[in-house]
Amino acid sequence: MQRLADRYDIPQGIVDIWKREEGEDLLPLQAKAIEDFHLLEGKSLLITARSSSGKTFVAEVAAINAFYRDKKTIFLVPMKAIAEEKFEDFRAKYGRFGLRVVISTHDRPEFDDSILAGYFDIAIVIFEKMNALLTQSVAILNSCGLVVVDELQLLNDKSRGPSLEILLTKIKMIKESVPIQFLGLSAVLADLYQFDGWLNASHCMTQSRPLELHEGVLSVDGTMKVRNFNDGRESAETIPGVSGISIPTGTPTNRWEGQLLEESVLQRLVVICNYYLRSRKRIVVFRKWRPLTRVTARRLAQELRLPAATRLIAELGEGENTNSREALIECPAGGVVFHNSDLSAQERLAIESDFRAGDGQVQVVCSTSTLAMGVNLPASVVVIPDTMVSFR
Repeated sequence: MQRLADRYDIPQGIVDIWKREEGEDLLPLQAKAIEDFHLLEGKSLLITARSSSGKTFVAEVAAINAFYRDKKTIFLVPMKAIAEEKFEDFRAKYGRFGLRVVISTHDRPEFDDSILAGYFDIAIVIFEKMNALLTQSVAILNSCGLVVVDELQLLNDKSRGPSLEILLTKIKMIKESVPIQFLGLSAVLADLYQFDGWLNASHCMTQSRPLELHEGVLSVDGTMKVRNFNDGRESAETIPGVSGISIPTGTPTNRWEGQLLEESVLQRLVVICNYYLRSRKRIVVFRKWRPLTRVTARRLAQELRLPAATRLIAELGEGENTNSREALIECPAGGVVFHNSDLSAQERLAIESDFRAGDGQVQVVCSTSTLAMGVNLPASVVVIPDTMVSFR
């Protein structure tokens, strides 16, 4: 990490922040992107790597490097939850060094005039919002030296892929005379379809994870079959109490059968969460619909009986009134929260900040899959209960 200060003239104060938050040494992917692919010399790069491999920090270093070379960075992200997290993180870390960090989403237009005027150093913008801003003024890109595209695999998404491709085409054409540096990040973009050549970018790919991931499938008898992601080794463990919970078979054909299935899911979640909480694990539960996140959080809060998240309750109580306020405060009283798009930006940030903190009081978060894409939460266990397979 120290060689970033020595070789690229990045202030020691910033490197000290990186050492404290990321560690003394670069991860293999990070070192490869910087040293082998010459990212900080202005080379365009597409990075395909699994979650927790450190690719987001590569983009952070590139943006800071661009600032100290008098270039602006546009950080394109797919969702407002990611935008809000990066905005708060970058502003907290780099505001004291003079970086002007701004955000633009459909809910956060207050910096749009600054972006249109070029009064920023790092602009974190939703894909579709960037398209709208460029329609108003292409001058946004005049002094921009780096465009980071997070979650680049959305190019393959039927609904959002075409607009993202149009956006990148527009940026490429506007900056044709003075080519811009692109940095694309993706966890799952395996086939590039010559996209790297179109952007004149190299491709850095790794399949391993710096931290081993254990993927498990829980059977109705309580047996958890576990496979290590990196080395492929398999093992098994038993979660006591699961085998006594029956699960209706087949697809529910009416509301009553659906309620029976959901009740069995909730019962199993209580047992699973209790099992891992005894080992001081922090848990994220993904549900497929927003109403289920609220129902699940309330049930877990009632039955797990965890200590109250008093700091979060106090912070939520000071915010504006929303439709979810009463239920949102009720759940942290049991150490559990729900997180979905019904919440305000301030509510989501408060929840994420408490869960991310080293001494955070929230131990279980129930969320839709929105939280799975790009939002950095230090969970030890992730439970996906709505994925069920019958073996006959």
